[in-house]
Amino acid sequence: MPTISESPEQQTYVPNHKTRARKIRAVMAAGAVLGVGALITLAAWTDNQFAEGLFTTGSYNVISSEDGGTYSDHSSAEDSATLEMQAGNTTPGEQFAAGFWLRTDAATTVDGVITGIDVASSSGNVEEYTYSVVHLSDPEADCTVQSTGAQIASGESLGDINFVEFSDVSLHHGGDDSRGAPVQLCFQVEASEELSQGGSASVVWEVQTESTD
Repeated sequence: MPTISESPEQQTYVPNHKTRARKIRAVMAAGAVLGVGALITLAAWTDNQFAEGLFTTGSYNVISSEDGGTYSDHSSAEDSATLEMQAGNTTPGEQFAAGFWLRTDAATTVDGVITGIDVASSSGNVEEYTYSVVHLSDPEADCTVQSTGAQIASGESLGDINFVEFSDVSLHHGGDDSRGAPVQLCFQVEASEELSQGGSASVVWEVQTESTD
């Protein structure tokens, strides 16, 4: 049978499915590459810096002495210093006095101040004695019953305390790993004219201090 030829105008193009699939994969691949390229474009470099703060605490400690020469840390009533009043054979109306020195130790890095005096404990015939505590401006002066200075405490008996507000009794730190300058308190005690025979009394005073700016 003779073959009927078709003109080019009559020919219809039927796309090849394999060719179409390759083109789609190519477009998808191109899209994937473009997507990765977009992520790289949006990325940024980071470079962080850090700062450290270092904080150390200071030190504050007061030591004391009953003779102005040998200092210890009398930080409890059980370890209190013994004032040298020589009051072992007291008679009516007799007076006694003894110094008590305070200073900051070598490790202290801040100044301090005396904030009060209190009676930590007392016993015996405490009502038969009166006392006062004065601050001697010269730490090397002798503490006697005639010593004068700024009175910072007193008591109508050894068991009582009347703390007197005062301007300032400072405890300066020494600096350069040395002790601070000493401060002397003079304790003055007087026995009553009605002192009982064969009696005794005792008292422990607490000198209170705190650090200052």
